[in-house]
Amino acid sequence: MKLDKEAIAIVFGAGLLFSLMKMGSETTFTQFFLGAAMGGFFGFAALPYFNSKKWRPRPLLCAVIASASAVALALSRDLSPVMVVASGCAGLTIGYFSPYFARYL
Repeated sequence: MKLDKEAIAIVFGAGLLFSLMKMGSETTFTQFFLGAAMGGFFGFAALPYFNSKKWRPRPLLCAVIASASAVALALSRDLSPVMVVASGCAGLTIGYFSPYFARYL
């Protein structure tokens, strides 16, 4: 089985973010979901810059993943409904524009 750069980026991002979220607390399914979703988000945002012939920018997919991650994070921290909606909107905005600023990261 041949691993390409895209698969390595997604797995490494998910593992890194999961391990960062695990620090200082017990592991839950919410933390696993957040780590995997954010790793996938960073992977999909960076995919076009690893292999531009194979992958094209997907701003809507990145927006949905980032928004779901932000809402899940806000719900796991027991924030107010207004903050949950604000987090979802912020994740949507950041996710939509992420393929455009990912080359600078």
